Amino acid sequence: MGGSVINSVVLPDRCRDPYTFENVISIQDEIIKTGCVDMSRLEFIEPYSMVSLLLMGRNFLRQRGEKLKLVNIPMHLNQYLHRMDFFSEGIFSVAQPV
Repeated sequence: MGGSVINSVVLPDRCRDPYTFENVISIQDEIIKTGCVDMSRLEFIEPYSMVSLLLMGRNFLRQRGEKLKLVNIPMHLNQYLHRMDFFSEGIFSVAQPV
């Protein structure tokens, strides 16, 4: 049997301020359906957007009973999110090492 293809929603680079993150909120239903967020396009994430993404992950966990997968996190953002203890609550599934 061949490897499975994971469908993911590509998160647009809209995490620079509270107002542009509303564009990300508009694709929340698609994120809930796929269960996987591709963060490869993100250049920066400010605190409001980080908290909003955390809440989106908590909603996913409540609705689906599983962790939201985050893939293709740019190294500098992955390191920043780890320093901010973003992954400490166990809401996200992240396969990438820091």
